[in-house]
Amino acid sequence: MHFSRREIEHFFGKYGTLVALILMIALFSLWIPSRFPTLTNFLTIIKQGVILTIIASGLTMVLLMNEFDLSIGYLASFVGMLTTGLMARQGLPMPAALCLGMLCGAGVGLLNGLVITTLRISSIVGTLATGSALVGLSYLYTGGGQISSGIPRSFGIFGRGSTLGLPNLIIIMVLFCGLLWLLSNYTNMGRRMYAIGGNPTAAWLSGINIKRHKITGFVLSGVSAGLAGICLASLLSVGHPEAANSLLLDAFAAAFLGAVTLRLGQFHILGTAIGVLILRVTLNGLIMAGAEYYLQNLITAGILLGAVTLSGRLGKRRL
Repeated sequence: MHFSRREIEHFFGKYGTLVALILMIALFSLWIPSRFPTLTNFLTIIKQGVILTIIASGLTMVLLMNEFDLSIGYLASFVGMLTTGLMARQGLPMPAALCLGMLCGAGVGLLNGLVITTLRISSIVGTLATGSALVGLSYLYTGGGQISSGIPRSFGIFGRGSTLGLPNLIIIMVLFCGLLWLLSNYTNMGRRMYAIGGNPTAAWLSGINIKRHKITGFVLSGVSAGLAGICLASLLSVGHPEAANSLLLDAFAAAFLGAVTLRLGQFHILGTAIGVLILRVTLNGLIMAGAEYYLQNLITAGILLGAVTLSGRLGKRRL
């Protein structure tokens, strides 16, 4: 059977990252047969990707409209620190602190959306400014340190516990990301967001309220960052002003990897989740093989650069 060059390019454009994932798993399984291809390790990889999947899924809702949110890592750190502080310092019960933390995430997302759509500031500049302000507020609240004492034991159980044999954080990830997947694929709002990302002029001419949908996207990104920050703080039982800052680069790498998975140059929640899995499998295997941990940023940066380049090319080809 003969396949044309176009058919081969189309196949690898949609499934190339999945093929690469399978090959990586096979390679590391042969390279480290005693530790890598085990159920325990695969569960570890999934657990390590939970928080990144949550925050990257929210970012995806902004990216599919051709906007950026550079505040997500700083916002996750701030909300995690604030939630622990409300319990440890202000004595609020855990449910109230969790609700206020999530409201804070949504509020910052709303602020980002309003600044970008009302003042017509670039989302890169606007969200970077918001992130910088959050860093300052984090250190102002903690006095430059971290919050580790006075945190209720139940908060740690929330992040490290299980329900019906499944880790709580995995359940939260599946429910939250599943909701975003349904929202983006099976609602009018999701279809309108894709229309805005595809051609904003045509979307405006067809009567779509671009401002409202972009604000909604940033609110969803803020909520996901807040949820990720709370989950991370619960997992660590510490409120640290920089705990989630490093998630920014990983979230973008996962989302752009997702844009070259299953769909040609288009951001989507399932692709982002697969992108997280690719990142975590790669780093897990290399660390097991003895690579230095500091190589993580170098590898992630390389993956992001390659994914952005390929996503751009596939996006133009799709058009």
